[in-house]
Amino acid sequence: MGMVYKAVIDSYQRYVFLRGLSAIQIIMQPVMVALLLRKYPCAFSVALVQTIINSLLICIQIYYANNKLCIHIRFHYWTRQLMMEVGRFSLAMIVVAIVDQLFFQTNQIILGIIDGTAAVAVYAVAANVQKAYMMLSTSVTGVYLPHITEMIARKATTDDISQLFIKIGRIQFFILAMISIGFAIFGKEFIYFWAGDGFEDAYWIALLTMIPFTTDLVQNIGFSILQAMNRFYVRAIILSAVGLLNLVLAVPLGMKYGGVGCAMATGFAMFLGNGIGMSFYYGHVLKLHVLTFWYQISEIILKLAGLFVFWYAVNLQINELVFGGEILLVKLLIYVLTYLFIIYRWCFNREEKIVVNDTINQLVKKLKTGRD
Repeated sequence: MGMVYKAVIDSYQRYVFLRGLSAIQIIMQPVMVALLLRKYPCAFSVALVQTIINSLLICIQIYYANNKLCIHIRFHYWTRQLMMEVGRFSLAMIVVAIVDQLFFQTNQIILGIIDGTAAVAVYAVAANVQKAYMMLSTSVTGVYLPHITEMIARKATTDDISQLFIKIGRIQFFILAMISIGFAIFGKEFIYFWAGDGFEDAYWIALLTMIPFTTDLVQNIGFSILQAMNRFYVRAIILSAVGLLNLVLAVPLGMKYGGVGCAMATGFAMFLGNGIGMSFYYGHVLKLHVLTFWYQISEIILKLAGLFVFWYAVNLQINELVFGGEILLVKLLIYVLTYLFIIYRWCFNREEKIVVNDTINQLVKKLKTGRD
């Protein structure tokens, strides 16, 4: 029941408090587990620590909601219509969660059957890269659900919702493009230094899933819109179809090309369902300005194509002369600085430049104030 209070705090947009609790959990849990395992080295010790920490955080959330936000939840209240709506929404969320797990685990199961554990290990490395890539996108959109819900509740126009859709989508694309282009250029070296020899295919597997998945991740704000409109069942239906298509394609392609074949199946299914399918629904059913959004994204892609070609060629030349982990870090730093300069100079619109300039000015003022 602690999720009820977390949702209340989230709806009041008290993100600093919630992120602070998450940070405490991230720090406390491994420390307490390590200390307890020294004296009681068993799995129960881990479960006990998790239970204590979670219970403590729930109590803190209840106190904050009751005393700081003055929210008192009545658990004896009952409405049949509300419970039916909660049931439908919860069912859609459960289906999406299950299909998500099946979708991202199916390929490893298939590979384990047809190609052995070595292929599964290689695919797992690529899956970790993809998971980190996905988390970058969801971290941006997760905080917008209360704001979007407020917009839907006060019957905001389609134009207003579309502007937010485009604004957040562009921000997500700038972040994801930096990672995906960088991985396409330096990914082979990164995989080598991270996983070692024998994991070369992980680069291609990750790339074949990351690029098509980007079409879905840049539209993640649409998931919040579906939730606010109580239409999340659409996501469940499309994702189920995508999972089935992936299963049908992954078996024959995996038998012929191994992990790369499974990645090809997943990438195609993602692009078709999560990318084109969701875009069609947002544009033709919800009437959002999806074509305008993808037109702007296409312009950015064309401007960043030169950056990719330049750095790919430069990286090949550097690797012929010198190769090492320290060199990779230096190249990544220079690449990021180059990327930031290009998107600010040629990709940001006027509003985005104003936000960046204001943020820099505020940081400079704080630094000057701190010195004084």
